Amino acid sequence: MIAACYEFVGDVPSGCVEDWKTTLAAGLPHFSTSWARCWGRDTFISFKGGLVIPGLYDVAKDVILMFATSLRHGLLPNLLDGGRNSRYNCRDATWFFIKAIKDYTEFTNDFSILKEKVKIRALSDDKEENEQKKKNGESKILTLAEVIQEIFQVKCSPSFFKT
Repeated sequence: MIAACYEFVGDVPSGCVEDWKTTLAAGLPHFSTSWARCWGRDTFISFKGGLVIPGLYDVAKDVILMFATSLRHGLLPNLLDGGRNSRYNCRDATWFFIKAIKDYTEFTNDFSILKEKVKIRALSDDKEENEQKKKNGESKILTLAEVIQEIFQVKCSPSFFKT
């Protein structure tokens, strides 16, 4: 059964964000490549059985950090789409993400992951303002612990979901 997890893990550039290459497919064959490759909710629901229990700790760590870069207004995307057109249309992806971090640290005893720094891609909730800030050289770097803190602290207003 553990060998089956290798069918869902792979280096698929169309599903990855920046330097991270390995992702976990949401399901085969329909969710194996391109924009449909990497879904937050599915990735983290299957995280423990697909990555942690089989001992794919390096992949598990990379998946956590890759998704952390996509933090926006306290949310992680349900659909990552290689960071191009991410969809922030579910709140529970963040809770499964938190659970994945808990599972990872319990299995590996690697609590140093909480000190890992990630470059947050969303500098603003407004797409045009975000692009302008990036052009101006602005950046936002958080530790994974700070990402978790932001998830718990940010309150989503109804207007956020209309954009």
